[in-house]
Amino acid sequence: MARRKQRGGTGGSRACFKYRATSPRRTRSDTARGNLARTEPPTEPLIPRKVFARLAREIANSAEARAHGKTPVHGQEVTAVVLPEAALVAIQEAAEAYLVSLFENVRVLVGRMNHAPNLHKSFLLARRIRGQCA
Repeated sequence: MARRKQRGGTGGSRACFKYRATSPRRTRSDTARGNLARTEPPTEPLIPRKVFARLAREIANSAEARAHGKTPVHGQEVTAVVLPEAALVAIQEAAEAYLVSLFENVRVLVGRMNHAPNLHKSFLLARRIRGQCA
């Protein structure tokens, strides 16, 4: 039996190299588009629309009942207040903008504290600084 000559120094088998078709290189505009998509704020609402609509209708119904001297019962609508869809969207956008700015203020306050933050007190302090009732 003839011995085979080993190639290389280790004697192990080598994995064969496969040539792949190169993918198209990303241009600057492709990279910029990807970065913009990542940094753009989300367009969907923070609070789901149906949940917010139900809450807004419940608040409107209880306010209407109190205005007419009736006591609102939880779960039962005393009066049916009709809120247009455009009004609900506008109220939701305003509420979310308020909440986002409040959270930003609280984040700044917590970052400046020299001790462990108490979030409830931070929210009260942020509202006091803004001039709203605490």
